[in-house]
This record gives sequence, C-alpha cells and structure tokens, in this order.
Amino acid sequence: MSLRSPRFSVLFAAIAALGLASACSRHGAVPASNGAGGGLDESVELSFGGRTRYYLLHVPPSARATSATPAKPLPLVMALHGGGGRPEGTDEQMGWRKLSDRESFVLVYPAGVDHAWNDGREDTPSTTVREGVDDVGFLSAVIDDVAARTSIDKKRVHMTGMSNGAFMSSRFACERAERVASIGLVVGTIGPDVLARCRPARPVSVIAWSGTRDPLVPFEGGVVHLGRFERGRAASAADAARLWTTQANCGSPVSRVLPDVDPNDGSTVRLDEYPCPEAAVAIYTVQGGGHTWPGGKQYLSSRFVGSVNRDVQATEVIWAFFAAHPIP
Repeated sequence: MSLRSPRFSVLFAAIAALGLASACSRHGAVPASNGAGGGLDESVELSFGGRTRYYLLHVPPSARATSATPAKPLPLVMALHGGGGRPEGTDEQMGWRKLSDRESFVLVYPAGVDHAWNDGREDTPSTTVREGVDDVGFLSAVIDDVAARTSIDKKRVHMTGMSNGAFMSSRFACERAERVASIGLVVGTIGPDVLARCRPARPVSVIAWSGTRDPLVPFEGGVVHLGRFERGRAASAADAARLWTTQANCGSPVSRVLPDVDPNDGSTVRLDEYPCPEAAVAIYTVQGGGHTWPGGKQYLSSRFVGSVNRDVQATEVIWAFFAAHPIP
C-alpha cells in the first residue's frame, strides 16, 4: 500500500485515533492553542526510566498567587491521548483546557512513548509493551512534578482518557489507587490480564462510557481490531463495570435513559448509577454508539468509527463527577 494512498491516510488517521493506546525536569512556556486564553501552558520535559519524556501543563489563572492572596490547592486532571495520538492534539478532541479555566483545575496532557501507553495488555504490538515501559511510574512521576510546580490538592487528582488512554487509566487505578481519586474512561475498558489481578488499595470512583456498536473496541469484549490488524484484547464493558462496582462495594444501580437531545445522531444513552459507601460508579452505555468521544469531534467518517453522540457532553459530565468525588 502506498504511503500516499487515500487508504493509507485513512488507516493512519484511524490508528492515531485508536486508544489501545526520581525525576529531573526542564520546562519552557509554549503558546496556548484553540483560543483557550487564560492560563499559562508549558511543555515540561521529564527524565524517567532512561528516557526524556514530556507533558503539557495548563494552569488556570485562579491558581496564580499574589501578595494578598496565596494560591490555594486546586484539583488536577490528567487527560491521556489515544494510541497514535499526541498531547498537542488531545484538547481539540476532549476540550479540557477551556473547562480548566472556567472551573479552576490544573490540567495535564502527558505523552506516551511512540504515541502509545503500556496499559498492561501484553498482546498489543507497541514499543511500550515490547520494551516494558513503566507508564504507571511515569504518570505517578508527572503528578509529583506538577505538585512541585503549582499547588494541587492530592486528594483531588483525577485521570481520564480515550481508548488506549482509558485502558491506561484503568491500569493506573488498579496499581496506584492511593494516588487517584477517580477515573473517566471513554471507549476503552481494561485488559483482561489487568482485570484478573486488579486489587485497588482503596475504592476508586469510576465514570465510564462505551458504545454498543464500537467497531474498534468490542462492547462484548474480545480482540480489538483496526481493519485486519489486531491491537490486543479488551474486557467487555459488563466485566469492567463489574470490577469497578465490586472494588467499591456498590449496591444495585439506579438506571435511566437520558433525553434523546439529538435524534439524528443514531444513538441514545443509558446511565446506570451505583451507590457505594466510599466511592461512586457511573456507567454510560451509548446504544448505537461507536468509537467516539460523546459531544466531541467527528474525527473520522462514521463509516470507520461510528457517529458522535450529541445527547451529552462527556467532558462536562466527567468533570462534574470528578468534582463530586475526591478521596475521602
């Protein structure tokens, strides 16, 4: 296949959208993008695991201390790109930066190695898996590095991601539950091996979104496909939900179908909310939904990834969930 062929271009774009995917640092200011305004953006280099890695940092104006008003600790949201993605393009899909300024939380977009995360699925063909990259350790180091730069509330650290970023968020919650209050998972569940050994040190609050017609990450679980290419295996949405509700000792869910705000998007949303003693679990099932961020950008033709659900804005909903669920 030619690298310039339309077929290759579509395949490459699909790969880029697929989310199967003691430190010293140096930093420098970079311009804000997408007209977000407000806070200071920095590209921060971080030496970890024998590699020089980086993350993008956005600090809202409200975090700036003055002589009269010391900076107060703010929540931290870490948003992970999908497989093949980069931090620089993630905000266009998710839209966290503008929300950071409005709601006053610190925002981080970390970078995976070779545009992917080692989310614990050993059958995924990537540099991170092949070389055993410690992304759990890296993301933990990012939290520490951000805390050294600006005042964050360590009981209000949250992680979210799409696809590979969602799988990675799940792994982080399993292995570093003491460091994250809640996670937001969009069109990505958890690797079967990670699920089998997942024993969080404390109950983690989880909000998760899955599409019943996701053409990449199967709703019923199994092999993740990108055309004829296999990208590892995924636990089903039901098995992942069972993990999160069990680790938080949740009761029976309260279920409802959300208003069909846009009848033309080809999908509807069911919400299952679980009461839990020390955490919360909210499972959003997009009936007819594909491999997209609800309320986000239609980054590829619906023929390849399904249509974007327009009934909800996932970023707004995830933030409201995060804000309501710090570490007790």
